[in-house]
Amino acid sequence: MDIITTITTALISGATAALKDTTSKSIKDAYAGLKKLITKKIKNKDQMNEAIKKIETEPQKSNPDLKKIIAESDVINDEQIFAKAESLLKMIHSSTVNTNIEQNINIEGSVKGDIFNIKEINTLNINKNKG
Repeated sequence: MDIITTITTALISGATAALKDTTSKSIKDAYAGLKKLITKKIKNKDQMNEAIKKIETEPQKSNPDLKKIIAESDVINDEQIFAKAESLLKMIHSSTVNTNIEQNINIEGSVKGDIFNIKEINTLNINKNKG
């Protein structure tokens, strides 16, 4: 993924994730940090703030302005912004993979035991006998 697409995707994915109550604080903080760094370093702050506001209210809608603003800015040469964008995308991907795994467990019959998600140290105790 090129740098423009990486930054744009990170902002849109971060905005989408930040809207969800179930998103971890670390992802929300990483998104806020990326957004703050970009708006601090970009020359056209007003346009960027407007584009970010649009993705935060309706992240599922196409926003070509965001990609254009990023492409025409100096942030595409900023290694710190690129690193933060990549990091945010990895966090979101990891979170999505873990969530999908947890949501795709089907339990039938008699179950007794503990399931541990060591990444966030969440515990689910299940003691249900069907019979």
